[in-house]
Amino acid sequence: MKAEGDLKMRRWNLWASLAVAIFASCISTFAQEEKKKEPPAVTSYNVGYRILDFKYKDESSQEKTLTTAVWYPTDAEEKDYEYGGGYAKGKVALDAPVSKKGVPYPLVLYSHGYSGSGVAAVFLTEYLARSGFVVVAPDHNDDLSAVRIRGGADANLPKIWENALKIARSEKSFDHKKFEYRLKEIRFACDKILELSKEENSPFSGMIDEKRIAIAGHSLGSYTALGVTGMREKDERFKAAVYFSGGLFWDEKEFSKIKIPAMFMYGETETYGRGILGLSDLSVKTIGAYLWCDGPRFCLEVKHGTHMTFCERVFKENTPEIAKEQVRLIKEYTTAFLLKYLNNEPKADDVLSRKDKMLTRYYYDFGIRYEVETKKNIAYYEGEDADAVKHKLDIYIPKGAKSFKVVMFVHGGAWCMGDKDQFLLPYDYVGKAFAQRGIGTVVINYRLTPQVVHPGHIKDVARAFAWIYKNIEKEGGNKERLFVCGHSAGGHLVALLGTNEKYLKEQELDFKALAGVIPISGVFKIESNLLGAFGNDKENWKDASPIDNVKENLPPFLLLYASSDIPGLSSMAKSFADALKAKKNEFRLLEIADKTHITVITSIGKKGDRTTEEIVQFIQQR
Repeated sequence: MKAEGDLKMRRWNLWASLAVAIFASCISTFAQEEKKKEPPAVTSYNVGYRILDFKYKDESSQEKTLTTAVWYPTDAEEKDYEYGGGYAKGKVALDAPVSKKGVPYPLVLYSHGYSGSGVAAVFLTEYLARSGFVVVAPDHNDDLSAVRIRGGADANLPKIWENALKIARSEKSFDHKKFEYRLKEIRFACDKILELSKEENSPFSGMIDEKRIAIAGHSLGSYTALGVTGMREKDERFKAAVYFSGGLFWDEKEFSKIKIPAMFMYGETETYGRGILGLSDLSVKTIGAYLWCDGPRFCLEVKHGTHMTFCERVFKENTPEIAKEQVRLIKEYTTAFLLKYLNNEPKADDVLSRKDKMLTRYYYDFGIRYEVETKKNIAYYEGEDADAVKHKLDIYIPKGAKSFKVVMFVHGGAWCMGDKDQFLLPYDYVGKAFAQRGIGTVVINYRLTPQVVHPGHIKDVARAFAWIYKNIEKEGGNKERLFVCGHSAGGHLVALLGTNEKYLKEQELDFKALAGVIPISGVFKIESNLLGAFGNDKENWKDASPIDNVKENLPPFLLLYASSDIPGLSSMAKSFADALKAKKNEFRLLEIADKTHITVITSIGKKGDRTTEEIVQFIQQR
C-alpha cells in the first residue's frame, strides 16, 4: 500500500510541476530585489507608471472592468515600487508626466497568460518603457487569476493548474469562441489608450504614434496576440508581434496568415514531459509556425528556459546567474526586434543577425529576397582528360549582395547517375532557392561510374571546390565563407571532402578553406563495391569512408536525414555524429520530419520547408 501511495504521490508531483512549468501563469513570487545590469538601450528614459480602469460590456451586456497597467517614458524621478500586492518589484515614477523628449512614442500591447496579469513580465515591460516605448497591459477577465495588477488573487492554485492543462490538451479541438473575450479586450485596451493620446487634456496627450504599434503575449497571451494579427482576425494597427511560449492552436500551414514581422520565443526545457501529459512538442510547433509565416520572422529557443522564463518567475526557476542571462537575452532580442520594425533602427540588425550564447536554437529571416543571376556551364577543369559535360558548373548569384557566402551543391544518384541539368527536375531549383536568400550557390557536375571509380568522383568534387575558392570573389562571393552541401551520394562526397584532407591538399587547399559541410541523407561508411563505384580493395573502401577518416579539428557539420529515409541511412548518420562527437568536432544532427529520401531534397525552396531553413541558418550564422 505504501508503494502504491508513493507512486500516486510521484504522479501528483509530476502532474503539478509540469502543469506549472507549462501553463500556469505567474504564480505569486517576488522578483529579486537586486537590480540587474540592463543591456544598452538606444534611448534611455526613466519609467513612468499608471493604472487605468476601462469599462466595457461583454457579449451578455454585462459591464466589465479592464484594469490596465501602462508604462511609458518619463523624466521624473523613479522610486522602488511593488506590483500586484508584492508579486514583483521594480522602479517607476508613479503617475508621472510623460517625457516630451521623444513623443510620439511607439506602442506595445502586452497580453498575459491564463490566470496571469498585466504585471506578469515587469522586467520586460519596464525595460521597453526605458527604451522609448509605451507598454499597455490589461488584466484579462479570465475565470481564475493567480495575480492582479492591483493585488489580490484566487488561492485555488490546483484549479488553475487543472484548467490550464485542459486548455493545453484541447489543442486539436480548441474552442476559439471561448476566448474571443481576450481578443476583444486587447483591442479595447488599444482603442482606449489611443483615445487618451488624442485627448488634449489627457495626461497621455500626444504620447503615441498610431502608425507604430506592436503586440506581444505569453502563453494564452501569445494565442491572443496571434488571434488579432491574422489567425482569427487581422487588426491592421499591429505592425509587428512577439509570441512567447505557445498558444499555437492551429495547424502550422495556417501561420501563412501572419504577414507582419513575427518573433517566436520559447524555452529549451518546455518540451520536457509534454508527451506524458498528452501535449504536442512545443519546439516542433513553434518552428513550424515560424517556417510558414510570410513576413520577416525570428524563432528563439532560450537555453535552460521553461514556460515561466518569460515572466517574473524566471528569478525563481534557475540560478541567479542563468536567470540574469535569460532576462538579458529576452530584453535584448525583443527590444531589437521592436526597434527594427517600429522605429526602423539600423543598430537592431547587430543583435538580430547573431546567435547569442543563451540560444540553443535560433532561426532568423529578414524577409529579403534577391533576384538571381545565373551563369551556366562554366568549366572548372580543363586538363587533358577533361569531360565536356561533367567538368562543368553553374553559378547562382544573389544580385546586389556584397561579399556573399557561398555553398557548393553536389547532386546524388548512387555515384553512377544524375546531372545538374537532369531531365524532369534539374537542380537549378536548389541554386535559386539559396541565392534568393542571399547565399551564392554553385551546382556542379562530376564524372560518374562506370566512367570512373573511387577516387575519381571525389577528385572532381575537390577540383570544383578549388575552382570556386579561386574564382568566386570575381562574382562577388566571399571565398572565406565557402560551404559544401550534397544529397545522397553527393552527401557522401561532401562529407569525404570534409574528413579526408588529402583531396583538398591535392588542390593546394586544406580544411581551413571549408566553412562548413552539409550532407543530406549521406552515406558515411563504404563496406562494399557499391554499384561498382569503389572497386574491391578494402583499403579503398576505408579511404572513401568519411566515418573512418574522422579526426579532430574538422569543419563544422550539419547532418540531415529524412524520417522515412532509405533503411540504414539514419543509423549511419547517427554513427557518424558519434564519431564527430568523440573527436570533439562541432556538428548538429537533425531528422527532417515527414520526408523521404527523395522529398527531403526535392522540397528545397518550397514554402515551409525545414531542410531549406536549416541549411540557410547553418550558413548565415557562420
